[in-house]
Amino acid sequence: MIIALCTFLALLAAPTFEQNSGAGSTPISPCPNVFMYEPTTSEPGRWYGNINLSTDSTLHSLWLNIVLDSKADILGNWVGDVSTTDNKDFKIENADMQINPGPAVGVRFFVQYNTLNKTPRLLMIRLNGREICNANTPQPVRPDIVDQETRRPTLRPETPRPTLNVIETKPIRNPPIESPRPVYPRPTSGVNVNLNIPSSDQQNQNKPGFGPFPVTPQPQARPTVASPSQCGKVVLNAVPLVVNGTPTLEGQWPWQIALYQTQTVDNKYICGGTLVSHKHVITAAHCVTRKASQRLVDQNTLTVYLGKHNLRTSVDGVQIRFVKEIFVNPEYNASTFSRDVAVLELREPVTYTEWVRPACLWPDNEIDLKNVIGKKGSVVGWGFDETGVATEELSLVEMPVVSQETCIRSYSEFFVRFTSDYTYCAGYRDGYLNEKTGRRESTSVCNGDSGGGMVFKQNGIWYLRGLVSLSVARPNEYRCDPTHYVIFTDLAKFLPWIYSKVSDY
Repeated sequence: MIIALCTFLALLAAPTFEQNSGAGSTPISPCPNVFMYEPTTSEPGRWYGNINLSTDSTLHSLWLNIVLDSKADILGNWVGDVSTTDNKDFKIENADMQINPGPAVGVRFFVQYNTLNKTPRLLMIRLNGREICNANTPQPVRPDIVDQETRRPTLRPETPRPTLNVIETKPIRNPPIESPRPVYPRPTSGVNVNLNIPSSDQQNQNKPGFGPFPVTPQPQARPTVASPSQCGKVVLNAVPLVVNGTPTLEGQWPWQIALYQTQTVDNKYICGGTLVSHKHVITAAHCVTRKASQRLVDQNTLTVYLGKHNLRTSVDGVQIRFVKEIFVNPEYNASTFSRDVAVLELREPVTYTEWVRPACLWPDNEIDLKNVIGKKGSVVGWGFDETGVATEELSLVEMPVVSQETCIRSYSEFFVRFTSDYTYCAGYRDGYLNEKTGRRESTSVCNGDSGGGMVFKQNGIWYLRGLVSLSVARPNEYRCDPTHYVIFTDLAKFLPWIYSKVSDY
C-alpha cells in the first residue's frame, strides 16, 4: 500500500571487494548516492572513486575527509591539498573552493596501495565535519523519498543529495488559490507536483480555457457544516474499507493535510500531517527542517492543503493555508530522528466542513504504550506503493502496534539505534495475511508518507496517537522495505508540549 509516511533508514553494510565480487570486478559502494567506485582498470595497486557533494547552504571552503578501512600509500585528487597522520584518514583541503546549493559537485580521487597488503576500501566520508557516508552505520532514508529507479516522467533533473534520492511526479493542475503566493527560490527535495502558483499578473490562468495550463471546470462547492462539532468525527457516511493500501473516499479522513514546499517556480508535495485545531497542524520535525539539521525551513515556503483527496486534481472546498510559525520540539535530534515532531501554526484559521475537520489529541490519562500494543491503528497518505509508484489518491493502511522488545528483536542493528521511550513500532514483520487469498502481502507506509498520523477509533471518536517517522530501506536501495516494522513518534509522550503550542484546542 502506502510506502511513504515516515522517514526511512537503511542498514547498507559495506561489503568488501572479496565478498561481493570476483577478482577484477568493481566493488559495491556503501552509499551509492554519495560515492561510487570507478570500474577497475589495468593499473595494479590503484583504484579510483567519485564523490558527489551537495549542500543546502553555501560552503565557502572545502574540508573533505576520506577514511579508509586499511592503510594506503597515497590518496590523490584534483581539487585540493592532501594530508594524513595515519594513512587511513586523508583530509583534502581547498580554502578557496566554494560549494553552492544546486547541482552536485563531483570530486574524483584515487587510492594507491601495496598489492601485497589488503586492498583499502572506503569506510567513511565527512564534508566540512559532517558525516555523509559511513559503511558501518545504518544510513537514514526518509520516507518522503524514493530511489530514482521508480521515477515517473520528470520535469527536470533533481540535485543528488547525500544519502537521499528524490523522485518527481507528473505536474498537477492549478488548484484554487486564495491569494497570490510569493516565490522563494531555494532548492529543496521532495516529490514534484508543480502547482504553477500564479503571480498577480497570471491569475487568469486559473480560468477554464485560458493559458497554457487548461483547468477542468470545477464541481459545485462543498457544503459547510452548520456548527463545528467536536474533534475526531467523520460527518460523511463513508463505506467501510479493507486494509492493504485501499484507496479512501473523500471526506473519510478529514484531518489529513498535504504539506507542500515552494521550489523555484512551483510547489512540491513533501509530507503529510494532521489537523488538530482551527489553526494548528502536527507533522514530523524532519519535514520542516533542513537536511541533517535542526535549522527550520522558511515558513513562507510552506503551504498546507486541507480537504485534498487527489494530489493531481483540486476541487472547490479544498482549503489552502500558509504557515505563520513552525514549532519543532526543542529536543529533536536530526541524526537519530529522536523526538521527531513539529507543530505548524497557520496564518488564518480553517473552516470546519464535511471534508476538513480536526482529529482529537490522545487522552492524557492513557499515555502508557501498553494501551495500544496489539491494536490496529489507521494511517493514510499519498506515499509510494509496493511497486514504487506515487499514489495519486489518499490511501489507507491499518497496522498493529508491537512492543518495543518485539521491534528491536526483529532487527536489532537498526531499531536499537532509532527507537526510544518516545517512539513505538507498528506493522507486519512478514507482510499482511490476506484472508481471502491465504497469501501474505506487503502492507506498510513508506517514502512520501512522513508526518502523517496514526489514529485509533474509540467510542466513535478518532484519536491521534503517532506520526510516521522512520523505516528500514531495502538493501542497496533508498526505498522502504515493507517486511520490517515502521517507527512512529509517540505523540502521547509530547502532550504537554503540544498543548503549549496548540492554544485553541
